Amino acid sequence: MKHFERLSVLLIPIVWSMGVQADDYYSSYYGGLLNSDDVAEYTSNGTLANCTNVVSPCDSTEGRRIDGTCNNLNYPSKGATRTPYLRILEAVYNHPSDTVFDPKLSEDGEELTGARIVRTRLVADGRVEDDMFTHCATHFAVFFATDITNTRDTTNYVSWRPFCCEEAGASDPMCAPNLVPADDYVHRYSGIRCLNMTRPLTFQTSGCLPMTTTPLRIVDATPLWDLSPVYGNTVEPGRRSNVNGTLAIETVNGVDFPPASGVNLLLGVNFFGIIFFWRFHNHIARKLLEVNQHWTDEQLFNTAREINIASGSQIFYYELMALLMGKLLMFDLMLRNQARYEIFLIGTKATKNNKIINLGLGGLQRSNDIMTNDLAKNRHSGFQSYIKYRAYCFGDNIASFDDLKGIIEKERIEALKDVYANVADIDLLAGVWVEIFKEGSHVPPTFYCIVKDQLLHNIKSDRHWYEREKRPNAFTEAQLAEIRKVTGARILCDIGDSVTAIQPSVFKLPGEGNKIVDCSEIPDIDYTAWSDN
Repeated sequence: MKHFERLSVLLIPIVWSMGVQADDYYSSYYGGLLNSDDVAEYTSNGTLANCTNVVSPCDSTEGRRIDGTCNNLNYPSKGATRTPYLRILEAVYNHPSDTVFDPKLSEDGEELTGARIVRTRLVADGRVEDDMFTHCATHFAVFFATDITNTRDTTNYVSWRPFCCEEAGASDPMCAPNLVPADDYVHRYSGIRCLNMTRPLTFQTSGCLPMTTTPLRIVDATPLWDLSPVYGNTVEPGRRSNVNGTLAIETVNGVDFPPASGVNLLLGVNFFGIIFFWRFHNHIARKLLEVNQHWTDEQLFNTAREINIASGSQIFYYELMALLMGKLLMFDLMLRNQARYEIFLIGTKATKNNKIINLGLGGLQRSNDIMTNDLAKNRHSGFQSYIKYRAYCFGDNIASFDDLKGIIEKERIEALKDVYANVADIDLLAGVWVEIFKEGSHVPPTFYCIVKDQLLHNIKSDRHWYEREKRPNAFTEAQLAEIRKVTGARILCDIGDSVTAIQPSVFKLPGEGNKIVDCSEIPDIDYTAWSDN
């Protein structure tokens, strides 16, 4: 493989001399164009794949690329995989030597209380049924999170380094297991005293930046919501059937599923969303073929993909997030945005279940606490303390635990005191876990602040956002009006197994104002809006 890479570097000047415009290499971190010497150096030290992005010449009139490149015509690699994310606040670490970046210490200079202890003291285990939301809300939220992040860190400690709780892990600098105390109320009798985990993979550990620089996580997903779990972030022919614009399928007992082999599908906690939007793509392609029988496979595929991505964004922003974060979210986004504005667990209560929290990886790992891992990874990623984010979001000047009154309930403040010696030590996630929900929403205010900014950045930085009037292949007013009809309920009616009736708001439990109705009563897309005469 290395010989091939060296050959490809040598061929670059030859291709240019023949008058053919070659693909360009860009630094995945800096985003700058690389010359042949730069590429040769990356190739020689084995970091070409991790630390560069290959970009074919951009065309301002083309649609959204699978790999995310050319989203920004001035910086063609921005929007691709393995490009840096924006930090809200600068990273903070305990930095005892030039190359060591450990989690920050407490204000007293001591190590912070273990992540597992913090989690179990602040967030109780057990099955608690939600009286409003269905499991669909959970599955959709997880799916859209995996669209802009990835499971590479999880793969690291599940497949590549499953030994971090063993003797071999002590000498591996990437290992960062979470210790389980002897009196842990879940594991006191299980014998489990350690939960396997690794440090986040970064530009530094991937060889893209010197180990003396501040760590920044490297992510294999494209940073925009583009249904990359379905379409991939590189061109993979195995995903397509090459027939009438559809994605490849495997049929099991008369039911269609994505193919089990031949493509790099990361089926895990996001399996519901992948199957959901995979099937919906094929449903769209079939509907488009009905009104445009002369269209080619390529026309049908690209248009179905555009509609599918737009439908996912419509559901995520205007249905799920508006429900979770409150209707004021839409006003916050509209006031600041330049875009134009005008299987299935359907009726089952969402639950907070200790089996999900502690056994989230199923048979892949004996025990795993997702929330503990999240807290620990925040520390390894250099997140500043909770009160710093309160200051960023709301201008709060929190100097003592007493200053948390009105933000966090009294008994939860006492719980925080049990695990943090100083209010300035509180982890961001820990504070968010115990905050009083924002009025008119189902989320804490600090979560709202951070996620609202993320949602806004996503719209502003996406040249192909479906509501833009001047993007390539922009929807007409009539087409956009049809996209606005899309709901989770409608899609489940279209692609769900034996779904003939459903509640209009699929993320909420059936009940008064959300009674189950026949699918014929759920608004549907009129695909004749895409009729090409």
